[in-house]
Amino acid sequence: MASRYPVTIIKASAGTGKIQVLASAALSTINERQLIVCNTNSAPEAVVARLRKWCTEDEKVIRLKSTLASIRYPDLHRCGEEYWYNNIIPANIGSLGASDREIFKSYLEYKARFKDLVNCEKRDDLEHKFFDRLERVARKLDTCRKKLARIIMDVLFCPIYVTTIDYAVLYLRQKFPTIGFRKIFFDEGSQVRLSDILVILSLFPGTSFSVLGVSKQLPPYVDLEMNLTAEEKVLAKNSMCGLRNEMYTKRMTLNLNFRSHPEVVALVFKIFYGEKLEAFLEQNDLDIAISGMYFILKRVIITPVFTIYPFYFLNIKCPSSKHLTGSIYNEGEAKMVASYCMRILKTCSRPKSIGIVSFYKAQINTLRKAVCAELEILENKTYICNTRMINEAEFKASNFCCTIDTVDAFQEEERDIILIVTSRSSVR
Repeated sequence: MASRYPVTIIKASAGTGKIQVLASAALSTINERQLIVCNTNSAPEAVVARLRKWCTEDEKVIRLKSTLASIRYPDLHRCGEEYWYNNIIPANIGSLGASDREIFKSYLEYKARFKDLVNCEKRDDLEHKFFDRLERVARKLDTCRKKLARIIMDVLFCPIYVTTIDYAVLYLRQKFPTIGFRKIFFDEGSQVRLSDILVILSLFPGTSFSVLGVSKQLPPYVDLEMNLTAEEKVLAKNSMCGLRNEMYTKRMTLNLNFRSHPEVVALVFKIFYGEKLEAFLEQNDLDIAISGMYFILKRVIITPVFTIYPFYFLNIKCPSSKHLTGSIYNEGEAKMVASYCMRILKTCSRPKSIGIVSFYKAQINTLRKAVCAELEILENKTYICNTRMINEAEFKASNFCCTIDTVDAFQEEERDIILIVTSRSSVR
């Protein structure tokens, strides 16, 4: 992807197969060490899912994340650090030297001691002595893990590393002091500041890199009304705009949308992309799906529906509010969306075929509460489950399969029906 240019800029809007291109480029040079950097913790999960789908070998990908991220995002694809420590290294123990085997033996010992201390029921000395012992064992365990990281880097040779920008800047060089990469890929480049890329490149000089993203997004920083110097303004630019020098940059565009309906592609890309992008799907490909949508929309939308369109704009006259955290929420809109969701479920759709997208965390929480409240009073719930052979547990709040989350949570995901919630509105 970088060829004779040290920098490659790839403009890739939603639906053009950015994750597939990223995974394909990384797997095409599997004999070289590469780094994939994402701006959020959910984005690497989508990248890893695609990599593991195309490459089932355990020793090719490692997902690096902080302790907190490990709790929020479990290792579903068997490529996290713990999986390497507990499965891949033991499977290759015969190829390790005597000193490396001793390191692994010490790791198992301190891991068992730490587990015994945490699970000990008889804690008569729950004072500073107990916590001192716990801290000493934790430090020893952390030291062993750092040594195991060297084994992953030097002995086993993992070719693809996937992580976030924060982890790459703060911890990557600490964990792998002598590591170097042939290529670095930056995902969602429009959300990455130029300064962040320069910091990472300073840690790994001489590395060619590629930036994938789309320029039609919000800037990667919050405008705090501060007076920035000319240099600070340049460093605060998103990397897609900051790396425009044609002397060292190769620019490419993914101009074929593989997922959306042609009319959706025509609307969005005419507004934002100057009609430069095309739809892969043809109108006839979705005739069956659209005709099925007629019966749903006839019951969901109050006004008569005579022509079926792939998208609708519904005006909800409810004022939005600002949460204490600064996030936006709209209770009236959330109730209306929950009502629409239930009407769709009462026609011919399953919960897992619907997705609700919001751009604000406060609105996501409000939507979840509203949907749970509507689930409790959903009419004919038993009839719906019986006629469509759906497990009634899917309609319980704890097991409800309708995803309600931000855009990032839907990466590499598809739904038959998407409800996009803007939240920002006022009474008109």
